[in-house]
Amino acid sequence: MKASKFSDAQKAFIIKQGEDGTPVAEVCRQAGISQATYFNWKQKYAGMMPSEMRRMRELEHENARRSRSACECRAVSWSATTARWRSARSRCAMARSRPISSTMAGARISPSQPTSRRRDPEVGPTSTSSSFQLIQRSCLGRSMDPSHLIDRENPQVRPTPTFGTVPALFAEMVREPRKPGLRSLFDGHAVTLRCREGCTKQSVTNCYLAFGRCLSKFRAFSMEGSVAEIHPTAIVCKGAEIGSNTSVGPYTCIGPNVKIGKDCRIGSHVVIEGFTTLGDGNQVYQFASVGAAPQDRKWKGEATSLQIGNNNVIREYVTIQPGLEQFGGVTRIGDENLLMACSHVAHDVLMGDRNWLTNSAALGGHVIVGSRAIFGGLSGVHQFCRIGDNAFISAGSMVAQDVPPYCLVQGDRARLRSINRTGLQRAGYSSDEINTLHKVFRTLFVSGKPLKERFSDVESKFPETPQIKTLIEFIRSSERGIVGYVSGGDDQS
Repeated sequence: MKASKFSDAQKAFIIKQGEDGTPVAEVCRQAGISQATYFNWKQKYAGMMPSEMRRMRELEHENARRSRSACECRAVSWSATTARWRSARSRCAMARSRPISSTMAGARISPSQPTSRRRDPEVGPTSTSSSFQLIQRSCLGRSMDPSHLIDRENPQVRPTPTFGTVPALFAEMVREPRKPGLRSLFDGHAVTLRCREGCTKQSVTNCYLAFGRCLSKFRAFSMEGSVAEIHPTAIVCKGAEIGSNTSVGPYTCIGPNVKIGKDCRIGSHVVIEGFTTLGDGNQVYQFASVGAAPQDRKWKGEATSLQIGNNNVIREYVTIQPGLEQFGGVTRIGDENLLMACSHVAHDVLMGDRNWLTNSAALGGHVIVGSRAIFGGLSGVHQFCRIGDNAFISAGSMVAQDVPPYCLVQGDRARLRSINRTGLQRAGYSSDEINTLHKVFRTLFVSGKPLKERFSDVESKFPETPQIKTLIEFIRSSERGIVGYVSGGDDQS
């Protein structure tokens, strides 16, 4: 292709002149180009900066290179298939012209032998899978008996071949419609690689590399045997592990030490870095930052980790950070948590299951959260605080001390208001259990007696249930102290 004498910046300037209202004829006269050239540039590069134009041209060259590679693979495979088919046809012709031997003359055809001629699926020119298997054999550089690939009695059954003691990957062409944002190695098809049980990771990698680097931009393989769908513009560093049936959206960056489970959905423009582990079934929405360096001056680049469980929902602009080495180096989030937009989970946070962080809620470093706690919008929790099970932090509350289980707090600074009656009902507690907790709450926090006498009253008046035991142990083990009770709260009965 003849190189253009105009640079990308000059093309952008010429297009910009036409968009600003200058007549096209005048623009073309000054630039010395034809109007057809101008409109071709405008159709191709309108609204682009010079850097974007250069990137688009690089992508076009890359796509053209991959198309040529695919065409060469198809040409090699079909030429080999045609040669095998012609060889088989010539053998059949020779067999028909050969006289019947004495042993065959008296032979009786058993009912299990077919009497009609049928096309051999191994050598038939319409067998797409066999042509792809030829590519597999040529890429792996190993000879393979075709009978291992296709069962003559049942062409649909294709057992996995083995090379000695090393299991081999079985590749097949799967017809499926094109998916938005994905390209396949063959037009109209997607390539699926499945491996047997016991297949080593090295053999998976070798086969993967054998089918060409072009596939690495679109698909990532997992040890479960199926594939993870990765958008061509996503950046997945070498060493990252992505589970089966996991999708990665456009312009997402995944670091080399990241492990993502199966059935996850990673949106566009997401950054997952550091030593981060995500379980199965997680959803990470666009622009989330997961595993970035903690916002603490004590962090000096240590290899600390972030561990996220299963079935969590991480919405837009959420930030989650790993721990510090001085405090264990782990930030841990349980299962089925909902982190709404712009919420923040700082370093060394330990969070249980089924918690809700509403929009812009923030947890400081070293915060410990139980299960089924709800944080209202714009609420904040001070470092080293503890939040008990089924607690409710009202919107805008600033929590500076520990919040007991089953309680509702509100205000700046947050103060106890009542028992979290609605949250306990949703969690499945009975009316008797809720009423008992309500009475214990008033005994512990409303009466003006010394703390030891309140504990004695609770132990003498109420039966020892798991909820009461959890509440008392939480209060006794508090190091920062319990948030105070404000008179005139909602709990007046």
